[in-house]
Order: sequence, then C-alpha cells, then structure tokens
Amino acid sequence: MNFLIKNKKLRYAIIFLLLAGGGLCAWGYSMLYSSNTAFSEKEQILFIREETNLGDWLDSDASDFIENKSTFSAVSNIKKFNKLKPGRYKIRHGAGNNTIINMLRSGNQSPLTIRIDDTHRLDQLAGKLGKNLRSDSTAFMTLFVSDDIQKNYGLNYLTLPHSSFQIPMNFSGP
Repeated sequence: MNFLIKNKKLRYAIIFLLLAGGGLCAWGYSMLYSSNTAFSEKEQILFIREETNLGDWLDSDASDFIENKSTFSAVSNIKKFNKLKPGRYKIRHGAGNNTIINMLRSGNQSPLTIRIDDTHRLDQLAGKLGKNLRSDSTAFMTLFVSDDIQKNYGLNYLTLPHSSFQIPMNFSGP
C-alpha cells in the first residue's frame, strides 16, 4: 500500500485542499447555474430600449427580476459582459446567471406578434403599437404622419392602417 501517505499532517493538508477545492467548484457552479430570478410567474418580459451600461441597469428598477445582483455582477465581470443590447427578452423563471447573461450578451430576443388587422384608424394603430411596444402612442402618430415614412413606404394617413409592410428587425420604437 504505497499510495497511503504516512505523514499525518500531509494527509490532512491534502484532504483539506481537496474539500476546499470541491467547495470552491460547487460555489462557482452555483453562481453560474442556480436560479437567480426574483419572480414567481413562468416568465417575465424585459425591454431594453437602448444600449445600456450594465452597472446603470443593475442600479435601476428594470433589473428587479434579478434576485441576487451581486452574483449577477460577478458572473458578468468574469464573462466580460458590460453592455446590454436593445430588445425584448423573455426571461424564464429559474434561469441562472449564465443563461440570462448569454441571452443579453448575444441579443437573443423574443419576437413579438401584434395583430393589427382590427385597426381602422391611425390613432387605433398607434395605441395598439404603443401598448404592445411599451412606448408613447403619440410618438407613433408623429412617426406615421411624417413625410419620410409616407414617402419611403408609399403610404398616406388613409392607407397606412390597411397596409402590409415589415418593420425592420432593429426597430426599437419611436
């Protein structure tokens, strides 16, 4: 039995180092993958309107769905993540820091489908878009009646509510 360590102190030191290393690995795994959501619903929608510094975002109410902001910040620093990309993100209940950070870092957004075929006037369309995109409906009205939009799409205030056109993927609202 040559693999047994005869020196008692050395044996205890090795056992301590193994236990400490295992504990450190478990702590790191927990920081990355354990649930860090502070809501009970199945999912929560996060809107980021413009590119935002991570520190500013963590200090705002928008990040209140994060249960432990210090571990989120620590993992963000490790992953060198410091800017949030604009978009609409669906955060699932029970998501860990690694999952949330990877989603925000890559800009992996969740699409939003808005049914507008039941609108017949621009104010109805602006109201529906404002509600669903969490923006000001008057800003949409201003956008709709602008000469640039009407010229670019060949529309006017009468034809716009009944038209079919695609909003660019990088459109973040007025």
